Amino acid sequence: LTAIPEHSDLIDFTDITDGQLGESVNTQGVLASIRPTLTQKQKQMAFASLYDNQGNMLPLVFFPETYTRLLDKLIEGNLVIVSGKVDRWRDKLQLVVSGILKE
Repeated sequence: LTAIPEHSDLIDFTDITDGQLGESVNTQGVLASIRPTLTQKQKQMAFASLYDNQGNMLPLVFFPETYTRLLDKLIEGNLVIVSGKVDRWRDKLQLVVSGILKE
């Protein structure tokens, strides 16, 4: 994957560390394995995976408000730039998505 020139603040998601927990980052990859689900309050949200060209994977979380707003941009196989906050769940780093900057 080649960085899109107008987004010089992109980081490679394999460089994300625990030191960035809670920080907002922009990264890119190919969307895959989009899995819609319902919250306990019966609102739609989704989990997905972001892959780089080396086969590395970053789990993504789309909470209800974000999922609803970005639903039309969630297309498996698309190269996207995502923004979100670094989080840890079940001992793995993940990105809680706040936006898709480019599709």
